[in-house]
Amino acid sequence: MSGELKINNVVKSYGDKNVINSISFGATKGEFVVLVGPSGCGKSTMLRCIAGLETINSGSITIDGNEVSDKAPKDRDIAMVFQDYALYPHKDVYENIAFGLRMRKEPEAQIDRKVRAAAAKLDLTELLQRKPAAMSGGQRQRVAIGRAIVRDPKVFLFDEPLSNLDAKLRGDMRVTISRLHRELEATAVYVTHDQVEAMTLADKIIVLNGGKIQQMGTPVKLYYHPNNIFVATFIGSPTMNLIRGTVDAQLMFTSENNLKFQIPERFKENLSAHELAGKKLIWGMRTENLKISKEDQQGQKYAASVEVVELMGPQTSAHCIIEGHAVNVMLPTNAGVKVGDQLDLVFSSSHLYLFDETSGVSILDA
Repeated sequence: MSGELKINNVVKSYGDKNVINSISFGATKGEFVVLVGPSGCGKSTMLRCIAGLETINSGSITIDGNEVSDKAPKDRDIAMVFQDYALYPHKDVYENIAFGLRMRKEPEAQIDRKVRAAAAKLDLTELLQRKPAAMSGGQRQRVAIGRAIVRDPKVFLFDEPLSNLDAKLRGDMRVTISRLHRELEATAVYVTHDQVEAMTLADKIIVLNGGKIQQMGTPVKLYYHPNNIFVATFIGSPTMNLIRGTVDAQLMFTSENNLKFQIPERFKENLSAHELAGKKLIWGMRTENLKISKEDQQGQKYAASVEVVELMGPQTSAHCIIEGHAVNVMLPTNAGVKVGDQLDLVFSSSHLYLFDETSGVSILDA
């Protein structure tokens, strides 16, 4: 019974402070939309506005074409999963899941069927008689999700539901939520500050900062085609490397420390519309775009000294210095890179990113 959600020019302020600045977006039926951004960007406030826990100052919120902006939360046909589980400690798993159904006075046989079906989906059948205090964080969060599932809402709302879990449980719960979304064909809006969660779960990501949408699109689009420096550095882990400099008429990029990069000819047509000579720019490169140079490899090569090495399983994150610039490079662990090593690195990528230093807006993304 998933529904379509539309947010149109929503504004939310507290006194003189605008927390949500005229935001518009939508979630089609069955779509998983993730709101992501740093603390204080307005993502949780936006979710609470959709839920009816906050009153909007202007704009509209509609579900399946019906405006719900002035409706109470219980009348919006939504179900919300909170960060802190919000379970009743004196009730067992069965009664926590059944609570909303009992409030709606559904028949007992129907309640039992729904609770047991949700428990089976969430691997909770053996825990139905257990109290929350005797359960792990991951189990409690599955109970909270089960309580939302049985309501069969038009829109699921998730407010940073994995933040209290350890790394392994977060990974397990991401898989669980993704599987449930697929099985239920549910419309969902999910709030997180963790871009890994956003990239792995979302059909569509909406990046927020300062109460405004910076960019929205698929995870692939945001990773490879960021609109600005904020999106480029927020999406992707490790973060994109940034080097400040200028470009001359021959498309030679020269950094503040005199590192030189000749912009390849294939990008010339994309830059022809911009008067870039002498303009202060920022060159962005993903960590995977610098590789250890091989003798026969084509490309511009740079001498780098390794300052820090972080082992990450099959890959190693090497923090290097190139011509006075700190850059992060992802290398195969079997390359055996160590602190103090001197490397010859080559820039190798079909993508090139240039941003305006003043506005942060993308000038070249090709």
